[in-house]
Amino acid sequence: MTAVHLETIMKPWLVLLVLIGAVDVSVAQTYEGISRPFVLKAAIDTVLPEIRIVNPPLGGRSRWTTGDGKFVIKGSVSHRSGIKSVQANGTEARVESDGPFEATLNLTEGANPVTITVTSVTGTRATLKFEIVLDTTSPRE
Repeated sequence: MTAVHLETIMKPWLVLLVLIGAVDVSVAQTYEGISRPFVLKAAIDTVLPEIRIVNPPLGGRSRWTTGDGKFVIKGSVSHRSGIKSVQANGTEARVESDGPFEATLNLTEGANPVTITVTSVTGTRATLKFEIVLDTTSPRE
């Protein structure tokens, strides 16, 4: 815990502190000769959102091969503050309030890098990267 003491001499005031972890801010506001001390408490969220991919079934791998040029990525996301957004390669994914999401990608022949980015309500961000290979030339079993 970090303690910070600030003294202000203006009626309107704004203090911006960028700190990691929790912080107690002791403030004394002085206006027209009257000092009013008070303490502000703040905590910075450092917990990242969780991302789980169910399609493609990566199973610990970072590469998946498909013969379909239109591919639907499915998964779920969660964070204690809630989810603000989910993006697949920079495009907003459809996400339900309880965490499941879907994103459709149009693939090109060969390797297609995929980046899933999740942003929580408090602004923490997690990213998952993998690759989907579109192979329309190999015989399918």
